[in-house]
This record gives sequence, structure tokens and C-alpha cells, in this order.
Amino acid sequence: MSFDPTSLPLRGAHAVTASAGTGKTWSITLLWLRLIVEERLAVDRILVTTFTTAATGELRERLLAALRTALAAARGERVDGPAAAIVARADEPGLARRLEAAVSAFDLAPIHTIHAFCQALLRRQVLELGADPEVALVPDAGAALRGRSEERRVGKECRSRWSPYH
Repeated sequence: MSFDPTSLPLRGAHAVTASAGTGKTWSITLLWLRLIVEERLAVDRILVTTFTTAATGELRERLLAALRTALAAARGERVDGPAAAIVARADEPGLARRLEAAVSAFDLAPIHTIHAFCQALLRRQVLELGADPEVALVPDAGAALRGRSEERRVGKECRSRWSPYH
């Protein structure tokens, strides 16, 4: 069974994972557009996350391009491709108006790296989570963990050599 983002059920959770160059961005773009067209979700209600800042930028560009293509199709302009097919299936009289609103609100769309999303969530929910309001993400957690591991090793060594109880 092959993965088809134009017919995948939109209800439930789905993870899109694959190797580089296999169409993840294309698939995510079509699923996102379908959520707007078929499920009538606003752009600020659909969270899209990815791993790198570069991928986030590319995804943002592709999502906006697909949205504009869908808007052109909804206005009756001659457009081909999957975005036009999604609009044609919708057959909704007010769709062009909703897509215009989606284009206008696009800057509100939560399209982030996983790290940026987590940091924004921590900032918004700091009191509920009981978190430190000054919390910051560590750019290289591996280095921080290696440093902590080294601190523990040195601490153990010092305690074993100079502890009066050994």
C-alpha cells in the first residue's frame, strides 16, 4: 500500500517519516491544504513541525504557494495539480473567501522547528508547568551532557580520593 496524501484520512494522528528527497514536504503540504479545505481549519490551528530551520523555511514557502494555488483554483482560474484537485473535490461556494482569509492569516500559521515549538510552549505555559521562566534551549545538548558526565566523573574521583569515609 503506497502513501497518498490526497486520500489519507485526516482524522487521527499520522507521522510522515522518510529519507531525504522522498516527498515529505510535498506530502505535508497537501495534508495541510486538505485540513484547510476539507476540514475547514484556520491556518493558525494546524501545527507543522520539522527538524531544521532550513526545512521550516522551505515548508513555509511551499505551504503558502499551495494555498495561493488553491485560491486561484477556487476563483475559477485555470490551475493544474493536486492543490487544484483538492479544491475541485470540495465544491464549496464560499471556499474562495475562506482561502483568501487563510492567505491573509498565513503569518499566524505555527510552522516551527521542534525545538522552537517546545520553547514557545514552555514560554506560554511557564506557570502551569512550574518551569523556570528563564529556561532556554541548549543548542548542543550533547556537549552539555558530556560536560555533566565529566563533572560527575571528576566528583566521584575527588570523593573517592579525599573523602574521610573511604
